[in-house]
Amino acid sequence: MANKQTIFFIIFLTIVVGALIINAVYSLIQALVLALLPFKFFVMDATLTQFNYTNNTFDYNLTLNMTVSKAIYYEYIIANVLYQNVSFGSQTVELMFKKGFSKWNMDLKGQHVLALNTNQILEFNKEKISGVYHINVKLCLRSRLKNDQDKPLVHCDLQVPLKSSKEISQAHGFHATRCHLGYANDDNCS
Repeated sequence: MANKQTIFFIIFLTIVVGALIINAVYSLIQALVLALLPFKFFVMDATLTQFNYTNNTFDYNLTLNMTVSKAIYYEYIIANVLYQNVSFGSQTVELMFKKGFSKWNMDLKGQHVLALNTNQILEFNKEKISGVYHINVKLCLRSRLKNDQDKPLVHCDLQVPLKSSKEISQAHGFHATRCHLGYANDDNCS
């Protein structure tokens, strides 16, 4: 009788250890696949309801709907919005650990004092006539770890129509845009 219990225990232990090994191998393969896949950031929608420049001041109201198609191991994103390479708005977005497709919205609204040069004002006026503005978004992914060596910097080059512009047809509305990943130091994320 003791022999049957020993054999049963050995079979049970073999099944449990085998299941643990299979689970560990699966987790390792999943981690390697996720590590080798690149981040894929997209701006799925952008709504610009106000974008005025008067007396060296930008008045803006911009909403961005963004997605990323990879696990995010970063705790927050610093988002900087630029017009003609000059930052006019920023926001820090707190993230929880997410896996797969993650979605979030950023609402950027306010005023920013900004002196544009003559060429930049001419470009602004051209874009004002067309109703579509070239806006850049720079996303800096950060963890709270002091020794964070990976500092991904995501660039989103957007053509955003002003929502109140009557000249913009549905065909010329905002199109989902894939962003580009690079790496940078902290100077590029301030």
